[in-house]
Amino acid sequence: MSGRKELSIETRALIVSHHSTRRSNREIAKLLKLKRRTMDYNDKKYEDTGSLSKKKKKKKKRSVRPKITTSAEDRAITIISKRNRRKTAPELTAEINASRPEPVSLTTVKRRLRKAGLHARIAMRKPLLREQNKAKRLAWAKSHKNWTLEDWKKVLRTDESKFEIFG
Repeated sequence: MSGRKELSIETRALIVSHHSTRRSNREIAKLLKLKRRTMDYNDKKYEDTGSLSKKKKKKKKRSVRPKITTSAEDRAITIISKRNRRKTAPELTAEINASRPEPVSLTTVKRRLRKAGLHARIAMRKPLLREQNKAKRLAWAKSHKNWTLEDWKKVLRTDESKFEIFG
C-alpha cells in the first residue's frame, strides 16, 4: 500500500475556499501543512468531478475472451453426462473432441459441468450385511422352510412403492 493519506471532506472544502480567495497552491499548502503535489491532485479531482466527495473510480469493464464452446455444445456436454453418470470428465472431453475440429480442454468441460450443477462425486458402495443380519435371515429361512403353497398364498408381498390411482 502507498503511504498516501486520504484528505477529509473538510480539508478539501478548505482548499476550494482558499482557491476562491485567489491564493496560490504554494500558499495554501503552507497554510494547511500539505504537499504541493497533494494540492495539485485535489484541484484536478475537483475539476474533473465538480464534487468534494471521495468517489470511487469506476472499474473499466474487462474484455471477455470468447467461449470456445457454443451453447448447444454446452447442453450436449450436460446431456451426455446425465445419460451416463459414471462417465468421467476425461472421457467426456474425448467424446466431445471426436466431433470437433478444434479441441476442448478438460478444464473447459469440467467448468461447463459445474455451471450446469453437476459436480464430481464418488459412487457410494452398498454396505455389506452384518453378521447379525445374516443370522436373522438364516433363522427366518429355516423357520419358513416347511411352509406349504397355501401358507405362502396368505402372504402379501410389496415392493414398498407408493401408488396413487386418483390424484
